[in-house]
Amino acid sequence: PELTETTAVQRPKNKLALALLGCEEAADHLRENGSTVTLVRLGAVIAPGAFPAQLQDLFDRRIAWRNAHPEAIIPAIDHVDAVALLAWLAQSRPLPGAIHAVAPAPLRSADLQQLLTQASPSRWRAGLPRWLLRPQVGMLADVVQSRQLIVPRRALDAGFVFSRPDPLESVRSVLAQQTAEPTERRGSLLGAVLQRS
Repeated sequence: PELTETTAVQRPKNKLALALLGCEEAADHLRENGSTVTLVRLGAVIAPGAFPAQLQDLFDRRIAWRNAHPEAIIPAIDHVDAVALLAWLAQSRPLPGAIHAVAPAPLRSADLQQLLTQASPSRWRAGLPRWLLRPQVGMLADVVQSRQLIVPRRALDAGFVFSRPDPLESVRSVLAQQTAEPTERRGSLLGAVLQRS
């Protein structure tokens, strides 16, 4: 089922998620005083050096996550749309409350895993369960297994137009750019020597 800004969710157990929820509850108190507060729930920002760089490094080390549920979906947004959405919120009429800053199209975990496998070919890769993956990539261990289809309903209803609505294409573009510059991305010894000369 779709998860919009108004969907009731269970109280999380994750400490970071609880801290973020605490911020939202504090914002509710500000609204009671008559203030206009917009809470931006930002998904993973797809950009060179950002998402999915940490996961690609994991794949380069021959580590992956265990097969995710077929419906596992990662809330993500292209960096161009993330910046545009924040600028649009600052310039448009007030939009109080929570707003999801995620792409309208889903980024399926299985599709991301396939792209990362193609970008980091290896004959064998250890598929770690979530609890063993957490020390490697932190909260991303939970994100790649999430089955919540988070949609930017309020942004779309208010007229925001996503220029890069398909996060899978954004990831493909970032991976292609990094593949074109593998020495610089991996920070190899050869790359460091070449930069100095």
